[in-house]
Amino acid sequence: PLTEEGSVRGLHARAAENSDSVTNTNVTAKAVGDTVDDEKHAALNVNEIEPNWENAFTLDLPEGRCVGVRLADDSCPASSDEFEQFAFDSVSDPDHWVRRCLHPYEIDRGLTLSCDAARGSFFLGRMAIRMALLSVEKEKEEGGQRRYTHAFLPPVGESDHAIVRDEHGRPALPSGYLGSISHKTNTGVALVCPSDRDRGGKEAETPTRGIGVDIEWTRSRHRSVARRVLTKAELAELGKVEGVTTDEEVLLRFSLKESVYKAMHPLINQYVGFQEAEIAPRSDGTADVRLFLKNGAHERLGTITAHWRRVMMDGTACASYGRDGEKGERIGERTEGEAPDTEAFFLSSASVCLRDDDREI
Repeated sequence: PLTEEGSVRGLHARAAENSDSVTNTNVTAKAVGDTVDDEKHAALNVNEIEPNWENAFTLDLPEGRCVGVRLADDSCPASSDEFEQFAFDSVSDPDHWVRRCLHPYEIDRGLTLSCDAARGSFFLGRMAIRMALLSVEKEKEEGGQRRYTHAFLPPVGESDHAIVRDEHGRPALPSGYLGSISHKTNTGVALVCPSDRDRGGKEAETPTRGIGVDIEWTRSRHRSVARRVLTKAELAELGKVEGVTTDEEVLLRFSLKESVYKAMHPLINQYVGFQEAEIAPRSDGTADVRLFLKNGAHERLGTITAHWRRVMMDGTACASYGRDGEKGERIGERTEGEAPDTEAFFLSSASVCLRDDDREI
């Protein structure tokens, strides 16, 4: 099954019962970032709360605002030592720093996870989506002006909206927002955008659009999963993306499938197998998506977009390589002279809409 990380899990696939793609749940609870007293709810700098954590990046992707949170100065992404501060006994302490930036219900959910690394990834994802929600919300309040560095989180209390899982395992956002979460070991990523409105300006009762995000390391320690996650046609197409090796492209295609599956799940609510989709990444950071679900559910879907980029981190900084329409930067190539041990992952995003005749009017 799909896990919140959106990574290879047993190599069976699909679909988003446990994925962190989300739709709003039309709840009326106070949206993330709302405050009743600016002095009481002073923003918390993540780096002041815990110097080992940082807001790694904030990107405006075609599908929405994307925020990444990660461990700083780490040398071994898979090391459980990085997550010592998320040991059950540690987080159970009422004074633990993470309790100031996550909802009590989110803390309780994280504590049910089986190991420190799983708890760390879960909490990272929630921090990332809270940063993304705050960023988008504040931008709306400022009339579309982006003035926030997104390195801050307001304290979260019981009266705030809890980003817990809905009946499908997707995190439930405040009314008015769509979003998705992905996390990989020491990195959490969230994608958020405002939800669509009907012709009367009201939020649709059922979702008409979904978005998804996924991160995958560009190098895998495991045996190639190509034959498990790619169709025969996709296998034959490998090797045509400029600046991306064949092994990397397998993981890139896997990541793109994850983001598309997450985006479509709120619209179709069903399992989707790896062999029911073909996604071809292009060198400019776009991707062609072909769906052929066995029950024909894809015929209800309209516009589908998918994008990708390579994000590199050296432990202290993050560089994102993406398509710039004017400069024509290549999206997937490593930079000249880049250290071979530089951490890098593929960041993919997707948006899926219902066909116009399937939308609520």
